[in-house]
Amino acid sequence: MKRISLIMVFLLVSTLAYGFEQIEFKMKLGQEGAAPGQLKEPSDIAVDSDGIIYVADKGNKRINIMDRDGRTINTWRSSRTDGWKLDEPAGIAVYGNKVYVTDSYNDQVLVFFKSGVFVDKFGGSGSGPKQFDEPHGICVRQGIVYVADTGNNRVQLFSLDGIYLGSIGKKGDGLGEMSRPTDVAVDGRGYIYVSEEGNDRIGVFLQSGRLYRYYYDVKGPTSVAVDRMGFFVGDAGNFKIKKFNLESRLVLSFGTEGKDDAQFRSISGVAVDKDGNIYVVDSGRNDIQIFVPERKIRMAPDSVPPPDSVKWLNDVKAKVADIAWYKDRLYATSPEGDELVLIQDGAVRQIIKGEGKNRLSEPYGIAVDDRGYLWIADSGNDRVVRTDREGKVVFSLGESGGEEVSFSSPSGIAVSRKGFIYVADTGNERLLVFNDKGVFITKIEKAGRDDFDEPVDVVLDNSGNIYVADKGLNEVAKYSSSGRFLMYIGGEGKSDGRFEGPTSLAVLDNELFVLDSGNSRIQIFDLRGKFLRKFGSEGKGRGEFMNPLSMAAKDDTTLFVSDSENSRIEEFKILRTPGVSLRLEAKTGVKDVRLRWLGSRESYVSHYRVYRSDHNVVYRLIASPPTPEYTDNNVEPGKTYYYKVSAVAEYGNEGARSVVVVAKTKKIIALPPAGLTATPDERAILLRWKPAGGESFASYYVIYRDVNGVYKDIGRVKDTSFKDEGLKPQTDYTYKVAAVSPNNEESKGVILKTATILRRPPLEIEVLQIRDIFPRAFRIYEKDGIGQIRVSNNSNKQVNDIKISFKTREFMDRPALIKIKSLQPSKSVEVNIKPVVFNNRILLLKEDRSVKADIGINYVYEGSPKSYSTTHDLMIILTGRKYTKTQVKRFLKAVSSLERRVIKAKAYKRARGKIMKELDTRYSVIKRLRDEKLGYGEVVSCIYISNETGRPPMDILNAEKAGQKWQDLMSMFDLDINDVTNTIEGISRSIILKKKSKPRRRRMETDRYIK
Repeated sequence: MKRISLIMVFLLVSTLAYGFEQIEFKMKLGQEGAAPGQLKEPSDIAVDSDGIIYVADKGNKRINIMDRDGRTINTWRSSRTDGWKLDEPAGIAVYGNKVYVTDSYNDQVLVFFKSGVFVDKFGGSGSGPKQFDEPHGICVRQGIVYVADTGNNRVQLFSLDGIYLGSIGKKGDGLGEMSRPTDVAVDGRGYIYVSEEGNDRIGVFLQSGRLYRYYYDVKGPTSVAVDRMGFFVGDAGNFKIKKFNLESRLVLSFGTEGKDDAQFRSISGVAVDKDGNIYVVDSGRNDIQIFVPERKIRMAPDSVPPPDSVKWLNDVKAKVADIAWYKDRLYATSPEGDELVLIQDGAVRQIIKGEGKNRLSEPYGIAVDDRGYLWIADSGNDRVVRTDREGKVVFSLGESGGEEVSFSSPSGIAVSRKGFIYVADTGNERLLVFNDKGVFITKIEKAGRDDFDEPVDVVLDNSGNIYVADKGLNEVAKYSSSGRFLMYIGGEGKSDGRFEGPTSLAVLDNELFVLDSGNSRIQIFDLRGKFLRKFGSEGKGRGEFMNPLSMAAKDDTTLFVSDSENSRIEEFKILRTPGVSLRLEAKTGVKDVRLRWLGSRESYVSHYRVYRSDHNVVYRLIASPPTPEYTDNNVEPGKTYYYKVSAVAEYGNEGARSVVVVAKTKKIIALPPAGLTATPDERAILLRWKPAGGESFASYYVIYRDVNGVYKDIGRVKDTSFKDEGLKPQTDYTYKVAAVSPNNEESKGVILKTATILRRPPLEIEVLQIRDIFPRAFRIYEKDGIGQIRVSNNSNKQVNDIKISFKTREFMDRPALIKIKSLQPSKSVEVNIKPVVFNNRILLLKEDRSVKADIGINYVYEGSPKSYSTTHDLMIILTGRKYTKTQVKRFLKAVSSLERRVIKAKAYKRARGKIMKELDTRYSVIKRLRDEKLGYGEVVSCIYISNETGRPPMDILNAEKAGQKWQDLMSMFDLDINDVTNTIEGISRSIILKKKSKPRRRRMETDRYIK
């Protein structure tokens, strides 16, 4: 069911400060029932980045998944074969591709993929770490899972895979105490918001767990949610939804008791999606109401970096005591089996049990020096031995040398970078120091004001400081490299920073890890002894311990823990967040900003992130360089930019952003281009120039041309050249070129005058057609000419008195002359070459011959005489084409048939349309030609040639009189005998000799359909 309305909500704040805001009721989802899309006592809601809605349907013991319109996508419900059980889903949260659900009946947290596939579960009933009593609200942010442990009056924190990290609060109504916390949310500043139903308040805690403040203007709050500008409270006792901004002011409050829109009966959950829509779950109405608040654009502060966390990686089945890592393998001691264990690639690869002097007795502590030798505290034999990697004893300490250097149940052992051996001589309650040759150096017996009670382990930091774990005193003592006491850490207890039997120490990236065995946890301190965080709890699951004995660091982010009673070695990844990047500096150029900063000393930093803002408001990521430097080339001159950088760990944790650095790029004043030159052509001009000063700071150049006194933009280029094309030859042009700076400032233009040139002669001759010469028809050329040429004026000026000459070499005594009075610029004229008069030598030829003809032109251009000439090859042909007998026979037959049909058609006076007229002409020509006593071939050839060339038949006859045969005529006029024959036959067929009568037929009904 959907309803849309607009309601006005009065804000419970000063009208002078905020006035009124509007909120729009968008729609309602669900109704009471068990069918898909129906709800029964829904307890919480979450919305992912895609707008998919996840509802903890408590009464129906399921999770409902809906789209943004309320259509059911999926339903998760447990069954006997699933391996998980869901009885009272109370809280729900979405993080990445996983969904986290609290089950208040089974006191556990279940983890699913978004697809509904079950992933994991953790928790159980109780009041200890990682135990719950009616857990409700849950929140996941920056890799940390926060669970409102309602019955235990606290909020517990876990890693994403359920490793216990700590808790906030205890039962009570005092500062930092809680009473029935029902929900938890975390904002971008790292503030933790807890709704306390029992204390009628909202508690706000810092990321460290320290109390920040309270909000009391609520009654029985059941839920909290955050957005970038504040947090929302489900004020169930007052039937309202309230919002507080980042300045802690109440800026929104709406709702009353009832069943209508924007009314509530029992608010049980609230969520806000990425678009700001507010989702309110009401277990009393069994529905979800969605509201759209008034949009206000405000800038949120930068998010704080994520807190350090831990991730469980793997475990190896092995019951061992102490462990040490060297290169690609883990060495361990097994006191129960008097063995040395080699572990590689996640499995036990070798068990070494020596014989004779190589036999170990209850070996405990183990360390590896830089050369790969193993140093083992052979506790049962009261000695320290150095062995090779195969367990063979090279030499031992403590078997001789007197009481000062003898051991009693030594346990912990460490090797410094300089080769000194530090041994926790547990039975003698002291720390002994030797060099790598076994020479005694010194001993330490005091832990500050107290003597050692039960020193069990020793470790050194990168500065050579010495840390000793005293299991009897429940303390860790710190000494300088020279043995001077500096401080102690801890004391007996279960609270943070206190121990119950510390058994092992490790230093990772300047942090001290203490294995607090009696409390089944690992506590982490800085090297000054300040407690930072912890992880682990008692149990058999991931990240849980039962009598853990020792730790070993693989590198600064990987830690192994021997979990004795669980007969395993657990491997963890320490998820640290890098520190703030320091000393960010910016140097500006014209087109770039060069950033440098102090590189991180943290070994787990994989790269950096560079953020930029144009107005110091919204910063966006622009680069992820692997080194502490970056050059931003995407900048504009004369503009101010703001930068921040951060360091990113190899597993994704991003540190806090640096302080902002301001960079203003240099403003460019564009200088005019230098050395402007022009290379003219006939119809184009190529302009070239150089950047001013030899270095280009111009974004581009603008080219102008003077057009009727006005400079017009004809092109823009980034290169230092430009070609202006489509110009007129021999024409003056004026150009101006200006440089434009990146800030769009145009320089003063450089002006250059130039002109196009004329590469071709002013006048040119083009031969269109010159026919081959038939000597016996030479007189026809005197009248009709021998061909055509075209004369073109290439210049921009009129040319007058043009004289053209044509002469064939040897066979013309004087050239044929043609005159042209004038020729306009860029114009052409076609000229017939005539008269052409041949000399008698042409009649003396005995065979075909190729000759050259000279064609010349003379004229005056710009006061100077000019001439131009060219030659042309042509043939003098004595004989006509050679035809086959079949071609000649067919041709003559067609001619004879045509003549007969023409005579008959003339007699019958029957012919179609135009044919009749043509026959009249042809018949008279035929008769006349026949009177000249010419053969049929000659006659028809004349007619055909006349028809094809448009020349009068008698002119062709004159050629015949000059002695041409019909074969010569066809050759002379370049005719094909087959084409001529086909034409003659076609003419014959077009002549109708007798009209054919059509047969009469009966009219059919279908005739009216025939068009």
